[in-house]
Amino acid sequence: MEDLIESYFDRKIDDNIIADIYEGRVWKEFSDSNNQPFFIKNNLEVHIGFALNLDWFNPCKNIQYSVGVIYLTILNLPRHIRFQEKNTFVVGIIPGPHEPDVNEIHQYIEPLVDELLQLWAGQIIQTPNYPIGRMYRAALIMISCDTPAARKVIFFNLILLFYFKYI
Repeated sequence: MEDLIESYFDRKIDDNIIADIYEGRVWKEFSDSNNQPFFIKNNLEVHIGFALNLDWFNPCKNIQYSVGVIYLTILNLPRHIRFQEKNTFVVGIIPGPHEPDVNEIHQYIEPLVDELLQLWAGQIIQTPNYPIGRMYRAALIMISCDTPAARKVIFFNLILLFYFKYI
């Protein structure tokens, strides 16, 4: 898994073609808190880009009932395995019977934000390739959901941005 997460560095990227997130502006220009490029090859640290996905579904056939799921995907992984079940992290399940409104959604997203802030600061993680540990840092760089869910998530993120910028 470690090697797969860092395999995007070995890709041949044509500047005139956008075939994956690696060729996009956000991946190329995203910077850390020191205004340094976040997604650069660094033997001391591993930098991971996450996509947040939020969607609701009806598990019942003949009644109206809505259950939500919040999950993360690692964007560093090659596209052909990125969204496989084994590489998808369910971080929250929102019980029904109805979708939460904008004011309630923060209860479900707030614990994830706390974890992402810890990963932004960095965590030393022991792995088979680095048994004494290696620094991992991560950033949420993409939100993927339908329009109603996006409005709820973006509203919550705007509140967080305001909080960190002005408080």
